[in-house]
Amino acid sequence: KEAYYAGKKCVTLRNETEWTEILHSGANILCPLADCSIDKFLSDKANASFKPLYSDMEASNIITRYLKEIL
Repeated sequence: KEAYYAGKKCVTLRNETEWTEILHSGANILCPLADCSIDKFLSDKANASFKPLYSDMEASNIITRYLKEIL
């Protein structure tokens, strides 16, 4: 998830992941150790999408503005 927020592609060295939405974006692949094509994935820049998946990343700004108003 941290790599996704940083706009970086990621290879998960496991058979499964809890973050399936990042797999669907094309920014991550599962790579079981026995069978993996990391080089092709990392060299293909066109298939990754780094759109906000979880929020608009403005929660801290909204909370800060609200606290300034009430304090």
